[in-house]
Order: sequence, then structure tokens, then C-alpha cells
Amino acid sequence: MRRERLVVLDRLRDAGADDQQGSGRQRQQGECHSARAAREDGDDRTRGEPDRQPGERHPEQWLRVGPVELLERERAGRARTDVRDPGVPEQVQQADAGDWGDEAEDQDERHVAEVHAVSRRLAVAVVAVAVFATGGYGTWSYAHNYYVYRGFPAVHDPPGIARGREVILKIWSKALHSERAVRVYLPPGYSSGALAGHRYPVLYLLQASVMQPTNYLKVGGLGPRVDTLVDAHRMPPYLSVMPAGNGRDHEWANAAAGNFDGYVMDVVHAIDKRFATIPNRRGRIVAGLSEGGYGAINVALHHLRTFAGFESWSGYYIQPGGYPFVGRFESRIPANSPALYVPRMTAQLHRLPLRAFMYMGDRERWPNIPDMLAFARELHADGGRIVETAIYHGGHNWKLWRPHIPHMLVWAGQGFRWALRGYRA
Repeated sequence: MRRERLVVLDRLRDAGADDQQGSGRQRQQGECHSARAAREDGDDRTRGEPDRQPGERHPEQWLRVGPVELLERERAGRARTDVRDPGVPEQVQQADAGDWGDEAEDQDERHVAEVHAVSRRLAVAVVAVAVFATGGYGTWSYAHNYYVYRGFPAVHDPPGIARGREVILKIWSKALHSERAVRVYLPPGYSSGALAGHRYPVLYLLQASVMQPTNYLKVGGLGPRVDTLVDAHRMPPYLSVMPAGNGRDHEWANAAAGNFDGYVMDVVHAIDKRFATIPNRRGRIVAGLSEGGYGAINVALHHLRTFAGFESWSGYYIQPGGYPFVGRFESRIPANSPALYVPRMTAQLHRLPLRAFMYMGDRERWPNIPDMLAFARELHADGGRIVETAIYHGGHNWKLWRPHIPHMLVWAGQGFRWALRGYRA
């Protein structure tokens, strides 16, 4: 709009200038003519304007010079506006500076508030970490202890008795083509007895594949129990050997998971080579719980020349199938089901006397008590020399197995005495 107005004013200025030039020439001619007339008539007034004062403009002059004056006034207005405009930015600038100062103060206040908030959060985090550290350690400690001891209190040696010791061996298993860890608990007085030429029987303990080989030592408290029973002369000193069998289900059999039956034989040979043992069947009994109880029955009956007895704690007597008896190994289920093949072992059982002990809990659903009793009768009928059973209160867990470990240790000691006396009670 302002640009359009300037264009109009420029046009008016140009038109006014032209009119002014023309009017000036006419005025000059008129003045000369009037002057001559005045001189001639002796009249000094302007012709036709009897009432106009000197210095006043004729209305026609106002019309002729109006555009010029309007232009001059517009320029003066712009000049006044231009004079005021420099002050406006200063005032605006000063206002911006004031706002910036306020904003700076606000930013400072916000920064201080944020620092305080961060400090509070940091303090809370430190406290939380401290609480979590103490509480987390307590939780970890509880979980660790439960994992190791399954919620049971640790078993300790009574004061004043001789203690045995735990040894961990690494053996190479030809059957599994791998190195395996084996835990051995040496009874009190083993070192001095071995130096003196004494030979010791060995109890082999097989675990379930979902368990750890340390369960017998930690959950069952095997070491202190052996020390206590030996000190009380309730069992002879013998070695307790626990092959590592944790991992994928293997059933202690020669199947898809590997030749774990042969692995047990590798352990037997390694123990006889390393320690002062009785290196024949009279000095060996194999035991186990759950899957290990089934494995103890199966391994002992497969290797009657190696073992004189077995113990089964909540074991089973017919291989249920599934992994590792899958694919081409499925056909091996009958040969790994003791209740099915023991009737064919009559001749071997009469030639190689066997002592067996089996027990179950009254709350176990599978395997069940009738299956255990039926297998016990069949084994005894087919030549098993001593076949004993028991039923205790409990389910398929450590609440059943842990309290009866001392009895199992005593029974194994009796089995060694029986074998070493020529299989006579």
C-alpha cells in the first residue's frame, strides 16, 4: 500500500510541477498587464480581488499547489516517521534485552532446580543400590543355599571325631569320548590305612541327570554322616564315588545320549587304578536315587562280575521309553528293563550271588509300590541271594531320601562284610 501511495504522490508531484510552471508564466504575463493598467489607471489593487489581503493565495493557487504540498507533507510525515523509527528498534531491543534477562534468570532457576532434582534422584539411586546390594546379596545367598542344600540345613561333623576328605578327579571316559569329573569321599584314616596296605571297598552313587553330583555331599550330608558312622563303628570305612551324570537325560544306559553304562565301567577302572581299593566284585556296590536308582539296578545286573550288590532309592524297573531310547535305540528298551530280562538271568544269579535293597515312599505315584514288590519277588525267585525292600513315608524328593542316607550307608557296609566273608551273613 505504501508503495502504491508513493507512486500516486509522484504522479501528483509531476502534474503539480507542470501546472506550476504554466501558472507561473500566466501569472507573470498577468502581473505585467495589471501593472501597466494600474499605472495607467493609477489603481494598485489586484484586478477582480478587491477584498484579498497582500500575501494571501487565490483559491485557484490552492488547487494548483495542493498536490505539491501534499507530497511535501507526506515526505515530512515520512521524515517524522523515519525519525521516530530508529527509536522503535531501540525500544524493542531494550524490551528484548529485558525479556532475555528474565529468560536467563528463569533458565538459571530451572538449571538449579534440575541440579537439585538430579541430586535427589542420585541420592535415591544410591540408597536403592545400597538396599538392593544388601537385599540382593541376601536373596542370592538364600537362592544359592537352597540350590546347594535344597532348603535343608547343612550337616556338620560332631566335634572330636576324625574326618574324611573330598577329592575331585578328572578322568577320560573311552565310552563317552570325553573328560568327566568324579567326586570321591575318602573315609577317615584312609591315607594312613592305605600306607599300611589296607584295601577299601567302594560304594558308587549314581544321580538323576537333573541333579548335581554334589547333592549327595551337600543335600544328603554324606561326608559328616560317613565320619559319624565310622567313628561309631556302625559301618566299615569305604570310599564313596560320585560320577558326574548331570545334563541331558541318559538313564545311565547305552543309548542316544551316549554310552553311560560304559562310562560307569570307566570310572570303576580309574578308581581302582588311583586308590587302594578291593579290585573285585566283593568290594563294589552301586546305588542311586530316582533315575540313578534305576541305573543302579540296570548297571549292576548288566555287570554282575563287577558288582556284588545294588541299592535303589525310588528307582523304576521297566524303561518307560522316550529319550534317550529313540530312533534306532528304541529296540534296546527290553534289554534295559530289569523286570523284563531278569527271568533270563537265573544261571548267572546263582553263580554270582547278589545282594539288593530297594525302597520307596508311600506317596510316590510312579514308580509305585506294587511294581517294586513284584520286581523284588521276581529277583529273589531268579537267584538273588538277599533281596530286601522297605516303604517309608514321603514322596519322590529329598525329604524322603535325606533322612534315610545313614541307613543306606550302613546297609552298604553290611553288604561289603557279607561279600568279603564269602557271601555269608
